[in-house]
Amino acid sequence: MTITSIFLFNLFITILLGRECRILAMDCSPLILFSSIILLYIFKNLKFHSRFINFIAKSVLAVYLLDGLRPWVNSFYKLHENAQSNNLIVNLLIFSIIMMVLSVIIDKTRHYIFGRMEQAGINRLIIIIKSFLGKYFIMTNINGDKNLLEAKNHK
Repeated sequence: MTITSIFLFNLFITILLGRECRILAMDCSPLILFSSIILLYIFKNLKFHSRFINFIAKSVLAVYLLDGLRPWVNSFYKLHENAQSNNLIVNLLIFSIIMMVLSVIIDKTRHYIFGRMEQAGINRLIIIIKSFLGKYFIMTNINGDKNLLEAKNHK
């Protein structure tokens, strides 16, 4: 619905100004922000019980980060040469699937190789942050206990 509204608003502005206008479809558009928030709230409360979706969902950040390699991948796939062809949708779909599969494979391999080291590093970082916060800040928990670290240790 929000994508349709962006398209309709752009069409209305194009007709009004008499020239093509895509200002509402740019990254800094309030409608893009609004549609992102709407999509977040739509998917926020959905519970997926699919092993496949949960397997892929764990690697979505890696897919997003590795999407920055698109210019390098384009040099191999040459998607821009097919921009004027009738097979553009098929090529985009194939390109998206290839990027997703490669990103998930890279992320799962990284997790298999470095998973335990990452968890140990994260645990160590949490200890360092807690000790820093315990020294320089008074931390309270929900019950109003003065020092969250001491409150946990006494329980």
